[in-house]
Amino acid sequence: MDKMQGGDIKIENRFTKWFDNFWYHHKWKTLGIIFALFVIIVCSLQTCEKEKVDVYVMYGGPQVLDGEALMNFRSALKAVMPEDTNGDGEKYAEVVTNFIMSKAEIEAAQSEADAADSTNDFYIDPVFMSQNKQKFDSLIVAGEYSVCFLSPYLYEEVKAAGGFMPLSEIFDETPKGALDECGIRLAETDFGSYFPGVNFLNPDTVLCMRRISTMGSFLNKGATEKAYDDSLELFRAIVNYEAPNN
Repeated sequence: MDKMQGGDIKIENRFTKWFDNFWYHHKWKTLGIIFALFVIIVCSLQTCEKEKVDVYVMYGGPQVLDGEALMNFRSALKAVMPEDTNGDGEKYAEVVTNFIMSKAEIEAAQSEADAADSTNDFYIDPVFMSQNKQKFDSLIVAGEYSVCFLSPYLYEEVKAAGGFMPLSEIFDETPKGALDECGIRLAETDFGSYFPGVNFLNPDTVLCMRRISTMGSFLNKGATEKAYDDSLELFRAIVNYEAPNN
């Protein structure tokens, strides 16, 4: 008696037949709907997050802002923030931090580490640093984070590209501690010397104001201009802050 040749066993039922037929005829429509739902969900989550944020602030430089330091920094911003701009009952500044060191800063840190302990291994991952720099450049181009606290290295780079608003367009008089036409020495402001979370920043940290984003104005002019006006008010409040007993 001849044996039957082996082969794949295929079990079909009514559902799999229906699904195969449906997928054959409606695959691209289904993928389109799934993609649209994904975009809606992501945008909704981002909108919910943005509703909690009153102003966006950026730090870029050779210091690490996290944990308690970041919490104190946010608290200082909240203390001088003029108002709850989004009306949710809370004043909140979203702070993005960028740990970035120039070549000169890395060399200086290396020399300091060598002098302090000859057995200390000092190392900066160039890939990590490059990624942080790319992130910073992208955020600067986007312009959402308008109030900036930057190292001199980053400040000069963005200033050379015309990225900052002149102080003369923000204030009637040149503020105390003005470094040049666009930047202010943070350490020479009451805000920079008084608040924990701010006064530990390097004395040469520069306070500056990014110009309004042309990209944001093109996509959503009304919302972009409102957010920028709120940032300007915070910037003025930081510069004009007077510490108690001064």
